[in-house]
Amino acid sequence: MEKEDYEEIGLPEDILENDEEGFQVEKLLIDSASSVSGSEEVSVYDRSGRPVFKGTPDQLIIFWNNGDYGEVENIGGIYNQDGNPLVRFGAQTGFGFIDRSHISEVFEQIKDEVKVHKILKEESSRLQSVKESLGLIEKKDPVSNIIDKENVFNSDRMEEVLGVAQDWVKYGGDFYGHLTGKDIKLEKGVDYALNPDGGIDMESFRAARNEKIATWLNNPKNAEWIAAGKRFVLDHTQDLGYREKLEVTHSNGTVSEEYRPTTPFFHEDGWIYYEPNYVDKETGVSRLKEREDTAYRIYINCDSDEVIRVFEEVVNRLNQDSDLRRLGFQAKTSDISAVSPSEIGQMMHQKDRIVIYLGEEGAKKALPIIQDYATENEGVFEEQGVLLAQPLEDNNKRPIPGIRMTSETKGKSPDPQEINKSYSSFSDMQSKIITSSLKSIINQLNKPDVLNMVSSHYPSLGKRLSDAPANTSLREYIGIILEDDEGKTFLSKNLEKIYPQWSQSFGMSDNISFKKKV
Repeated sequence: MEKEDYEEIGLPEDILENDEEGFQVEKLLIDSASSVSGSEEVSVYDRSGRPVFKGTPDQLIIFWNNGDYGEVENIGGIYNQDGNPLVRFGAQTGFGFIDRSHISEVFEQIKDEVKVHKILKEESSRLQSVKESLGLIEKKDPVSNIIDKENVFNSDRMEEVLGVAQDWVKYGGDFYGHLTGKDIKLEKGVDYALNPDGGIDMESFRAARNEKIATWLNNPKNAEWIAAGKRFVLDHTQDLGYREKLEVTHSNGTVSEEYRPTTPFFHEDGWIYYEPNYVDKETGVSRLKEREDTAYRIYINCDSDEVIRVFEEVVNRLNQDSDLRRLGFQAKTSDISAVSPSEIGQMMHQKDRIVIYLGEEGAKKALPIIQDYATENEGVFEEQGVLLAQPLEDNNKRPIPGIRMTSETKGKSPDPQEINKSYSSFSDMQSKIITSSLKSIINQLNKPDVLNMVSSHYPSLGKRLSDAPANTSLREYIGIILEDDEGKTFLSKNLEKIYPQWSQSFGMSDNISFKKKV
């Protein structure tokens, strides 16, 4: 086992303790590594031709470090985005192939090349900052200032994630539900009964859920939220509707049949949206000629009795800016006007009660407006916002706990073990990054030599893990670790190393709330 493997699993440092042909091989290694590191996207195939990875060179190295390709000797080759071979491995060096015995050397060479690329990029960024400070170029806009703030996976973030993991272990469900606060938090066999076969007694579950909801509704702030939601619907009878099937006329003169909103406010999927780019029902023409693609989201959390007021006031403030009216934006808030018990269960601890969608230029205009509003309404946004997102600051440079910003994040997980790869929001993506990080830790622990090493330093934890049956789920494994006295320390140490690697493999920058600029 390599030293790096022991470091990866977070073990204590004290235990980490013919010439022409050679030239041709060395040249091949350097040329191959340079080709790979200089590509925008690469794919790795195994010897049978099955794809096992697709992503950037940065992501390639992360997967190599984590051993997620399987057995090294099964790697067949690396190809660029056009399907052309960059490196092919074979029985011996020659005819466009590199001997399989050099696979590790190739990846180490690629790792060095990628580091050089990263250093050059950081140096370029540093020079940019120097030029700005000297007044040689225009200073950064408000969005760049937010993105450049430090937001790394530190001890505070670790505590947040471990808290979510503990809830996940205790209450079940999916990790996403606990990360977003949308899980109602009922413990199986404690808050509600089970059937003799181990299944959920639905009558008991519904009774427990309804009791929890009733307690929540007895809070005057929550009762006011629901009342305000109903008042909002009554106040907007003329400009609140649903998507309708229409013949839409586009700017190029073409016509297509689409489901589009015909009012500025509309109901959809448990939300009330504000969309200024709605379609005129009579003409089929959109209200805006220009509409920026969404590049950022601003998530707002506040006391429940303030949600509707804040939603209306923020939308009105943004609409007062002529550039924002031209560029367009979208906003939504939880539709509390007519909700079922299951929907109330999701809203009780929800962290994204209001969401603003903005384009690149729109965000530059909207950020100062939202910061002004937060400064004027000091104390309203003290509820914790979306986890791992970038907190905004008010005009006095104080962090606003309940207002946070992220890139628009939609895509597919690069994790080959992930079944449901698609994600459509920041929290959805973060839940996949964290669970992939946890899987990497468990994958390492399933290696006998690693487990033996863990057992020698964490005897009780090693015993618990050794006794786990073969079909133990990821959630159950994390539960086993957290039950141990030293489990939290062990998990923290490893997440601190593995999370940033997975975050980068999903395309996120050093600031974990924003995508890397291409």
